[in-house]
Amino acid sequence: CVQPLGTAIANSPVGLAAYLLEKFSTLANAAYKDRDDAGLLERYTYDKLIDNLMLYWITNSITSASRIYYEGTTKEQSDLQLADIPIDPTIPCAVARFPNEVFFQPDYILRDKFPNLIQSTDFNEGGHFAAMENGLAEPFAQDIFSAVNKMRDLSKGVNKN
Repeated sequence: CVQPLGTAIANSPVGLAAYLLEKFSTLANAAYKDRDDAGLLERYTYDKLIDNLMLYWITNSITSASRIYYEGTTKEQSDLQLADIPIDPTIPCAVARFPNEVFFQPDYILRDKFPNLIQSTDFNEGGHFAAMENGLAEPFAQDIFSAVNKMRDLSKGVNKN
């Protein structure tokens, strides 16, 4: 269960730092786990890492933030298929994929579930924390702005294709 782990790391700044730094390393690139420096400074700055650590420490939110990872590994969740989740097919959707992300769905699967998939972007680098990774924040933000602009155009009835 995630509760004992959450309680332990929520009460230890060193434990919290170790837990988060391991996630920032391996979820940016799984191969980083074998590096002495964990590849942290290749993808992040010290300021970004400390800022993130402090957000969890000050708000005491690591237990609730970690719950999604635990719940995603339970039998109930593994039995739940994307197709089983109800969604309005008229809602426009966009996806950004990063090669080192934990969860990956190709377009042919996403289009079955989200027929109004208006944008799909595959990035050449990045992982689970791509928005924080050095060199990826700006292109990721631009991708989000692009999707939002397409959604605005759709809501106004504009077709730019």
